[in-house]
Amino acid sequence: MPNYKTHLIAGAVSFYLVMRTTATYIPTLSMPLEYLSLGLALSLIGSIFPDIDVPSKMQKWFFVASIILILISLLHQNHTLFAGLGISVVFVAFLTHRTITHKPAFLLLIALVPVMGVIYALPAHSTIALAGYLYFTVGCLSHVLLDRLLTFFNRLIGKARRF
Repeated sequence: MPNYKTHLIAGAVSFYLVMRTTATYIPTLSMPLEYLSLGLALSLIGSIFPDIDVPSKMQKWFFVASIILILISLLHQNHTLFAGLGISVVFVAFLTHRTITHKPAFLLLIALVPVMGVIYALPAHSTIALAGYLYFTVGCLSHVLLDRLLTFFNRLIGKARRF
């Protein structure tokens, strides 16, 4: 199966495709560099996010970020964030490979959680949150598509070798 570098390349390609596709609606050249950088970062993170269910770069990043955010939530006495992070860490720890995290519907829904939080808490930033959702989910879907294509071709090659 593809390694994380292959998935990152697919994430960069998906970023470019989304950027070019939405250019008619969002003038890309007039966008601040920070927004384009955020879009690229979210596409890249999305492209390796489905592998959060195995010991991988994404899983390591997730656990490190979770520990930092758990400590911050304790310092700020944000019990809701603390509980949500705790549940997600336990959830990720018990996942098996290529189950729920490789389902497009799950990826589309799980990415909505932070977007809804931003829309609720900071409505002025809802456009940025929705754009980020688009970049992240297209990156995630590039991962799933790449895995499925390679699985298909591996089966095809395996059948061809039997003849």
